[in-house]
Amino acid sequence: MNFYISTIAADAEQMARQYGLGLEVAEYCTAYNLDQYFDDTNSSVLRKINGISSLTFHAPYNELFPCAIDPEARSLARRRYLQAISLAATYGATKVVIHGGYNPNMYYPCWFTEQSIIFWRDFLNDLPDGPQI
Repeated sequence: MNFYISTIAADAEQMARQYGLGLEVAEYCTAYNLDQYFDDTNSSVLRKINGISSLTFHAPYNELFPCAIDPEARSLARRRYLQAISLAATYGATKVVIHGGYNPNMYYPCWFTEQSIIFWRDFLNDLPDGPQI
């Protein structure tokens, strides 16, 4: 069994090295780090993961709803998740954490289930080989 510590913790990489833990790269939970802040974020992540052999990657989740009724909202989630999966592979992460997007204040459970099935069936069928979701 592998244990991971999130890079949200200021001392995550030191703790991972000291105790032989894996790292969960969490800098990209907010999608703008995939774009306008990528250079700085990438440099920071590369420093943190240096010498760590077991990595998982946390995909963005802010404002992303794979269960959305609006197909354009699902399309945005798809694009961001594919960006995250590609980047995770470049870092050598073997797993990617993706949130399902359920918000009980926005979705009836039946809508969530119905739209999630539509999204995930399509998304998972088109994935290239790479990290485990």
